[in-house]
Amino acid sequence: MRYEIIPRTLLISVFAFSAITKLSDIESVYLLIDEVMPFIKINALIEIVSFYVPILELTLCLSLCFKATQRLSYTLSLILSISFLSFILYLGPSTNCACFGSLLKLTHAQSIILDTTLISLSFLGFYLSKKDPAKL
Repeated sequence: MRYEIIPRTLLISVFAFSAITKLSDIESVYLLIDEVMPFIKINALIEIVSFYVPILELTLCLSLCFKATQRLSYTLSLILSISFLSFILYLGPSTNCACFGSLLKLTHAQSIILDTTLISLSFLGFYLSKKDPAKL
């Protein structure tokens, strides 16, 4: 059995769910980003962030499906998850992170646990993807 499929499947599932929920209610995501990031004064930049983060998540899901791009995808997943964790820590416990758009609201602690888990899965997937499958 290839153990590498476990972190890959979990990452694909979480990122796909996150992207789909954000894209299904993109206006709410836009309003939330506008609310929690007052330092972004340019509406066009808020539109870019609210649209392209879910697109990036979907692209990451697709690239995790192909052997040729998996190691790069695990690295990008790690960078994205660390960025999300940094964003959550910056926001503090008083603000919803909109990790899954407006569909699923996570507490601050749940968001931290989610991103820490995604970071761990990215490391594990990267590590297992370089191992010889015959030796596992």
